Amino acid sequence: MACYSPKNQYYLPRPYLIGNCMKQSTTNFIYGAAYGGIISLLFCNPLPRTIKMTLGWGIAFELAFTRGLYNSPAYLKRNDVFRPVLDRDSDWINAKQIEKYFPRAELMDLAP
Repeated sequence: MACYSPKNQYYLPRPYLIGNCMKQSTTNFIYGAAYGGIISLLFCNPLPRTIKMTLGWGIAFELAFTRGLYNSPAYLKRNDVFRPVLDRDSDWINAKQIEKYFPRAELMDLAP
């Protein structure tokens, strides 16, 4: 969830950053709108309340899950490739790091 991540650049969403993450923002809005629409359908709400519920959930999902609204485009993108410690860095290791420091070795055929 982007709205409370401690690694964000900003605490509140920045509307001017919407151009950098329009696809992700639209996707999150559609998911939230579908979620709100299904809840309204289950409770048999009248049409005005359904519209409000759909828009409200869409906006809530868009603001909560779109990480691009909280970070500038180049924020926290690592360009350096440092050697990972496999025992300590077990959470996530970039594929470039593995390819650089742990190349694939040819398998030896021991059959005569």
